[in-house]
Amino acid sequence: MATKLKTSLTRWYTEEVKDIYGDDLDSILGPRANRRPLTQATDAEIRNIRKCIKKVTDGVIATHDRGLVKFTDAVRLVLEHLKKSIDPATGVSALRGWELPLFDSAKAVKGLETHSQEDIALNYRAQRNINVVHLFNLLVDFDSSLVFGGKGRKTSSAELYINDGQHGSILLALVGVEFIPAQYIESDQEYHDFNQFIACNISAMIADIYDNHRNQLNRAIRMNTEVGSIKHEDQVHYDLHQLLNREHVNLIPPRGKTPGDGESKHTAKFLDYFEEFDEEIFKRGIRIMRNAWPTKSVPHEPLWGLCKLLNNQLETDKTKIRKMDQAIALSLGERWEKPEQVWPEVNASIKGQYPLSKYRDAAETNTGNRGYMIGAAIASTVANYDLYITSQAGSPRGLGVSLAPVARTDDDYEFYLSMPFMTAEGEVYDVNDIEEAEEELA
Repeated sequence: MATKLKTSLTRWYTEEVKDIYGDDLDSILGPRANRRPLTQATDAEIRNIRKCIKKVTDGVIATHDRGLVKFTDAVRLVLEHLKKSIDPATGVSALRGWELPLFDSAKAVKGLETHSQEDIALNYRAQRNINVVHLFNLLVDFDSSLVFGGKGRKTSSAELYINDGQHGSILLALVGVEFIPAQYIESDQEYHDFNQFIACNISAMIADIYDNHRNQLNRAIRMNTEVGSIKHEDQVHYDLHQLLNREHVNLIPPRGKTPGDGESKHTAKFLDYFEEFDEEIFKRGIRIMRNAWPTKSVPHEPLWGLCKLLNNQLETDKTKIRKMDQAIALSLGERWEKPEQVWPEVNASIKGQYPLSKYRDAAETNTGNRGYMIGAAIASTVANYDLYITSQAGSPRGLGVSLAPVARTDDDYEFYLSMPFMTAEGEVYDVNDIEEAEEELA
């Protein structure tokens, strides 16, 4: 039976759930007096709970062969999974001591019919498995204003099959909502279940990384202004934008526009590097690129190599660091007219110096090590440009920097790639040639 959405900050569970797990899920969460709000959990605590949930059947309840299942039975499957998610450090449920969020229907989307849990079912011939890790993530970031309701099919016997919004509906039951909001069509034909699932989950156009970043960034900016806080998952997008904005770099969509001055279409890569490397290393990499090519775009490959290279430099003196970065920027700008030329030439040099016929299993040809190889190429470029400068008439002073080799952090394996410096007249400068000549004389 449908009912109006009513505002209530209390919890409701079926009698069977209360019999098995306690009136307030005490057997999972522990006594209410000993609980902290889940919103107060630290990142480390959240990761630990998530890890414990994932240890039980990889954090997923396989439902593909269950057919038609009552909604209340699906909720109990989830509760049982959570009860079995034991923290080995305490020997009890990983959620013990945590208070689940409360649903405030006054803040929810209006205009939805709500339905008794007893009237709802799930057709697992169409519906996906239950992802308990995903449900936990939704609990951590619970927001009553984002409850949009499920979509489904109501039969002539008043049974409502939810075909989209399964996890959101189960989430509401977990936090103690009695009546579940949903939209529906009226039909006894089962093919609509598959039709709705396909329309909502397969045929729908998925947002790309750029759109995800742009929306999480704008949410962070508006929430910071209007609420005074930023969602945890938005912080990295906000911080990346702040850094890029200071360096006059702008991320753009991956398709539909050629990157111009200070623009990059590599949002996913920028996010990866921003999280992988120390913020100062990332900032220096961006700044070096802007100084090397101040009117060009900002592709990700040189940045990747720069971060790998800078991560291996142990210099701490700010004056010497500034001199190092200026030398790298000058060398790059003199070696390549635009940053898009870096990776094609580096890739060609890898193939030339490490042919697969001989180096198929070598670290240098492993695609996962391309960042190290680009970094090694940049280090070689700086050394060879320095050789070019000091070889000119009058013995001018060189760049005055010496770069440490690019090495893998886990095993200190060093990468090398020769990138000779060639003048407009065709003269080639390569420190490697000098070293080999000295070895022959010795």
